[in-house]
Amino acid sequence: MSEEVSQDLLDSLICIKCSSELNYFKDKNKLICKKCRHEFRIEKGIPNMLAD
Repeated sequence: MSEEVSQDLLDSLICIKCSSELNYFKDKNKLICKKCRHEFRIEKGIPNMLAD
């Protein structure tokens, strides 16, 4: 079961690789960078922002 990420948190996050904005895909439980397309998983409502 996934938990929803708060809009305040989503508004403050940027990609750690290129500093661009992120798109939130609730159905996939992911954040995807608008520029470099790097994907960040969301686990229990918390974005995993670690780089590979």
